[in-house]
Amino acid sequence: MSKILVNEIGHTGDTTAMTIDSGGRILTPARPSWRLGLSGNQSITTNAVNTVNFTDSTGTLKHIDGGCTLSGGKITVPVAGVYHASATLLMDSLTASDYAEMHIRHETTGGTITEIGYVISGTPSTTYENATASVTVKMAANEKLFVATYTADNSWTISSLSSFSGFLVG
Repeated sequence: MSKILVNEIGHTGDTTAMTIDSGGRILTPARPSWRLGLSGNQSITTNAVNTVNFTDSTGTLKHIDGGCTLSGGKITVPVAGVYHASATLLMDSLTASDYAEMHIRHETTGGTITEIGYVISGTPSTTYENATASVTVKMAANEKLFVATYTADNSWTISSLSSFSGFLVG
């Protein structure tokens, strides 16, 4: 019987690729992941498709790790792979009685945008309509995920309690 004893496996660029803790658990410090929120309520003043401007604001459990970057509410992933993402939006002060939508969107490096997660409420509540969606998607390096919303209203709010999160599955 053979046994290899190591505490750390490194990359040729002298970065840590993986460590093994004293309990034998494998830790991968560069695993891409994020959990974003809003630093305050986001006011929407147009009845067009709007990108939710999630930020990496400080607060409970909010983070951007493993090489992910954020710009204009869009997360760019650093490596190719299968990603799981989820979003929860709390929409308030809706007055139009027809519908409210939330989309999780995938944007390729060429700029093509695809709806990959979609929720619609046919008769939204005027106080705190809740929309939740989750997706699993295969992505190339430097592609983006983001959340967008639409309603016929031209004056409503996305609550600061909303969130957008995701991680590399493999």
